Amino acid sequence: MPGFVLEETFPLARYQNTVGFNKINDNFIISLNTLTAAATATQTATDQTLEGADHADHVLVTVQSEGIKLYDTTMQKCLKSWTIPPGLVLGQPALYCPAVADDSQSYTYVLIDSGSDITAQEQRKTVWLWKSNQDDNSDKTVKKFDQRIQSLHAPASLHGNVILVNENGSIDLVCKDLDRHTTNYKAQADEKVIWSTNFTTTNSHIRPCCVPNSMAPANSTIVATVVQHAKGYSLNLHHINEERRSIHLLANIEMAIKDTPVSITFDSTPGIVTVLESSGAWTVYQLSLKHRMANKLSATLTQQLQRQFPKEQVYHKTNGALASTAMLPGNFVALITPRPKQKDFLLSIWDVKYGTLQAQQSIQPENLPDHGATQCHVDVLQNSHLAVSFATLSAKSGKSKKSMADTKSVVLLCPYFHQPMSLLTAMNKMRATSTFLGMDADKYEDQSTVGYTRSGQSAVVRHQLDSYTDDDDAYTQWVQQLEKSQQAEQKTITSLLACKNSASLLAAFMAHVGVPESVWQRDDEPISNPGAKLDKDRTYFKKLYNEFYLDQTKHGLSSELVTQVISRIFSKTKAGSADDTYWCPVVVVYLMAKQQLRNSFVKGGLMSALMERNAWPLVPLALRSIPDLPERDLIKVIRELVALAKAQPQIWKGRSIEYIRRVVETPHNDVFLQQAVKRLTIEELPALLECLVIWLKDPQTKNIRIQESVKRRNNLNEFANAFFDIHFPTIILEPSLHPLIEQLGAVLDGMVEQMTELDGLYGLVAPFEREEKLHQKAKATIFEEQEERKGAPAADKSLARVTRVNYGGKEGIPVYRADGLAF
Repeated sequence: MPGFVLEETFPLARYQNTVGFNKINDNFIISLNTLTAAATATQTATDQTLEGADHADHVLVTVQSEGIKLYDTTMQKCLKSWTIPPGLVLGQPALYCPAVADDSQSYTYVLIDSGSDITAQEQRKTVWLWKSNQDDNSDKTVKKFDQRIQSLHAPASLHGNVILVNENGSIDLVCKDLDRHTTNYKAQADEKVIWSTNFTTTNSHIRPCCVPNSMAPANSTIVATVVQHAKGYSLNLHHINEERRSIHLLANIEMAIKDTPVSITFDSTPGIVTVLESSGAWTVYQLSLKHRMANKLSATLTQQLQRQFPKEQVYHKTNGALASTAMLPGNFVALITPRPKQKDFLLSIWDVKYGTLQAQQSIQPENLPDHGATQCHVDVLQNSHLAVSFATLSAKSGKSKKSMADTKSVVLLCPYFHQPMSLLTAMNKMRATSTFLGMDADKYEDQSTVGYTRSGQSAVVRHQLDSYTDDDDAYTQWVQQLEKSQQAEQKTITSLLACKNSASLLAAFMAHVGVPESVWQRDDEPISNPGAKLDKDRTYFKKLYNEFYLDQTKHGLSSELVTQVISRIFSKTKAGSADDTYWCPVVVVYLMAKQQLRNSFVKGGLMSALMERNAWPLVPLALRSIPDLPERDLIKVIRELVALAKAQPQIWKGRSIEYIRRVVETPHNDVFLQQAVKRLTIEELPALLECLVIWLKDPQTKNIRIQESVKRRNNLNEFANAFFDIHFPTIILEPSLHPLIEQLGAVLDGMVEQMTELDGLYGLVAPFEREEKLHQKAKATIFEEQEERKGAPAADKSLARVTRVNYGGKEGIPVYRADGLAF
């Protein structure tokens, strides 16, 4: 089903510094940029995507008074860094252009806003440039321009060029080295640019774009700016023509913005523009460009929807913008806002088409002080991650006259997932209605079914259809049967929910599904030893699960009945106590065995609810039968088992390994597993490494033997690969883990040696296997010939053809012989 999922955040980097407060003020910048790889004019959109795939996990972090850091988000490792003096105020996040095929140098740009060494005439007119892999400030190049620069952009389609958008509305296209101007655009009116971006047009036949190819050819660069003038605000679109070396105004559209814009987003594919104003109003516009008579261009901005957010969470008179927005693929916008009362930040995802909330998550950054002005920013990365950055400035009085400020910054990454439902995916996931409902299509007299339809035929209503000749009577009978079945179902649900305790609920449910009391009744004596009780309960529920699973009797349980019963079973908050009135593990086992229980049926997730009730005997059954267990819940189970093994070693010292193995062998999604494994801390790593050593070291040991199932063995290998890929830096830097790694390496070397020996043995056995196959094939051929000759008349041997003998050996190797000749 379609849906948007926000995973838990994990930290990428933290910074702490002391700066001059009067210089930084509210212009403190901590933001991110994805890498911009330039493409040649002949590259298609697919080629550009493939070229940028090498840098999809890289992100550039710009921190005021700290510097510029290039991170690998997968390894959570800093690859490069460039130092910025604390006295400089940056004008925008740094821009990084990695090296492309025909250019071995990478370029890093940063716009200087102000500083102690920057005069008032030079503010926002100075750009620092680093080439190649140099990260020393002494090797930087300083370039100065005549106009105040609003932002820098590296267009993907203009190879070797950088776009400078100036505050007065003019645009300069300069080479990558910033040495010469390729072309420029002079402002037509008195205006001030407050926001800008650039995008590349696509082929309308392959992928749509808001700018038709009739106005700008495919692979053209468009610069979009929002400017403020005397009458208000407007959106300008500029087309950069590389062949003619010119920049011309493509469209100018007035915007109905009443208050100060806080954050603006733009999606070039559908032409969606969103504006968040200081009053809390969030407006979504639809951009439309069309040709009219006499080759005139018509450009309109139509308001699609508008929502109102609390003003105090969006803008502050002293601190400026508090909220931030970012456009996601698929008509979604990410919004981050502070909540002063709750002392946290709210990250929410909104659908710009319908204005509905898709997902939200509360974020409480660690190591940030409670006092001071905290700024937040959200960015979208290429590898399905949201980057949320926070910066807090706490002013303090220094010994000198200059006031200082302590700055603390943190960058968090939030993985997200969204898969829209299409007709093709729906057809691949749907099953036949009759099969899904448990109907027997060959038995019309089946009383358990209400009705079903076949392609090209009218509706079939049980076996009573033959007694009616009028379609109206058949339809009336079908409606009556449907209402009767629904009333009976509702009556059953009401009776089950009316039960006063777990015993009555268990008896009523089992009577409804037709399971006799002798099957599930348990009259065992209580056991005082917790470990023995855990093993006995697990054996009992496993046996019960197998009996329910092998029972072929079908009892139609609707989704409504299952969800209502499960909600009643997990209704109490005091899990595992005497107040947990409706706790019926036998009913849960029955629904698991019949494959009718899902993780989403339980509020907060089935696995979390089982762990809250200490229902560990049911955990292996849930891992076996529940298909929609999220990967983060699997990691949660592992962390809980490791904690129990440390807190209660007398119970879980040997049992936790078996339970963890069940979790590891559970089917999972590789992408989600990599994100979930990041939640493992340094405390859980030794336990998992020890488990891997035990599983591989002695496969014949009871209760810890690796299953022979290929699927489970592959799941174990995939989990181990994700585990080592994510936590490789931690394992290398932590000396206490090295002995376990050495043991694991020794075990793997032994396994590789055994496989090599077995492979050599197979080379000796293979010829015998081939000979046996040829022998069996020859026997089958002879048998077929004998069957064909049965009953046929006797053949005249004189008419038989002479059979030629082909002297030769097997496998194409000739056999030689020596003949003796007499003269």
